[in-house]
Amino acid sequence: MEQTIAVKHFQGQVEITYQDLAKYHDKDHWGGVALAFKIMQCVSRELNPDQPLDRSLIRIRTGLNPPGLIDSFEFLTRAVTRQRLIVDSTLNGSPASAFGHFSFHIYYGDKAVSLKLKDGILPDDFAALGKKCESGYGSDEEQQRWNGLKHGLGDEVMKLEPEDLFTIKVHYGQSGE
Repeated sequence: MEQTIAVKHFQGQVEITYQDLAKYHDKDHWGGVALAFKIMQCVSRELNPDQPLDRSLIRIRTGLNPPGLIDSFEFLTRAVTRQRLIVDSTLNGSPASAFGHFSFHIYYGDKAVSLKLKDGILPDDFAALGKKCESGYGSDEEQQRWNGLKHGLGDEVMKLEPEDLFTIKVHYGQSGE
């Protein structure tokens, strides 16, 4: 059975799959798509178990902003269009990427969950290779490897549970720190 995340909005409820997110995104940064799915899966389990997430209660601080991650957060939560997503470069202490650091604070009403990608999930040269290729300086070979890493990361992330990917801390109260 395909994994889903249930979200409710003004008109009702919808079940969203990883494949739905992949269709919405341009299929280039699949690792970010998968990470967003797993992050929101964790938020659902930890902060609102057995019920759909209410989009109006979700606020996001992210330490990085790759297209797949941001597109997927938007599809799942509408946090971008509702101005409830902040890219915060001070969120670090986690593995680096070409787009920042893999640290997240997701707020749901008066609760929050902090997630940091665990060490060892990414290759050692992930951030450096990504920066080089995203800025247009990667060789053809490096670009092929970078594209393979992005796609492969998505596949690998989807095989894992959130607790296998992230160090997770749940907070109660508004701070979420």
